[in-house]
Amino acid sequence: MRRFVFSVRMVVAAMTVAASSGATAQAQFPFEGAVDPAEAAVVTTDVHNFVKAHHRLASEADTLAILQADYLDRGSPGLRAYIGRYDLTAERLQAAIREHPDAYAALSANVAVMDAEIPAYREAYAGLKRHIPGAVFPPTYLIVGGYRGIGTGSEAGPIATVENRSAEALRGSFTTLLVHEMAHMQQAMTVGPEQYQAIYGPERTVLALMIREGIAEYFADLVTGRMTQEKARPYVIAHERELWERFAPGMLDAEDTGWMWSEPQQPGQPRGVGYVMGALITRAYYDNADDKELAIREILAVTDYPGFLERSGYDPQ
Repeated sequence: MRRFVFSVRMVVAAMTVAASSGATAQAQFPFEGAVDPAEAAVVTTDVHNFVKAHHRLASEADTLAILQADYLDRGSPGLRAYIGRYDLTAERLQAAIREHPDAYAALSANVAVMDAEIPAYREAYAGLKRHIPGAVFPPTYLIVGGYRGIGTGSEAGPIATVENRSAEALRGSFTTLLVHEMAHMQQAMTVGPEQYQAIYGPERTVLALMIREGIAEYFADLVTGRMTQEKARPYVIAHERELWERFAPGMLDAEDTGWMWSEPQQPGQPRGVGYVMGALITRAYYDNADDKELAIREILAVTDYPGFLERSGYDPQ
């Protein structure tokens, strides 16, 4: 089994990302990852721990103590990263279980589906490897959260919650989410953690967020034929020029005014249109590039978002 301990220098060298990309190369990632997607770790211990804890809740009174001791305290590195980022507590988990009892109860049956689908998840990662030959795969952590439909990258690896996923979703759209998040990990490993986080701080613009998420959507669509924001795609295609005309004047603003995660201001506009718009920009960049291998490396290494948009040749008309 070939595995790499990630260092930004190693990945930048492996993917031949030049210094002109603006990538930083100081910090190190603390996790290992598989070079072969067939050996990619998909960690499900947290879900199994939760199911065991949930079974105890029916017969024992101290719900908070059980959730804390049998689930949160036994957390994998992925669950610990999620707890730190989203402040998941036993109290918040208890409240989510009370609000959505059927969803948490369904985990007992869905965990078998999840385990059976792990080869399919690895096959999707193999699809990503075909588009990103230098891809390396940190562990993917499947966890139970506070009923928030979330997938995220972390210092431990990609994290995805499963409590609000049906068995059908675990066999379908969940795979798209995992590829999306693993694509983000390739971005983070290419530019380095400091640069990767910069757009959530002083360098934040809606355009940067749109392209960052759009790149992950582009790869997810290539591999699975779907985007995580698939419901927004028909709207974007139908209103592409109109959306761009509204977006362009404020694209370098920091505030998300309905393009990414906030409630859209335009009646009838779904959430997440920015994800799809970013994917269209990314597709244009790749399609218009003469050197396709170089284009993939540049897509992963982008830090100059206005320059990326200009070089893409994207035309919403």
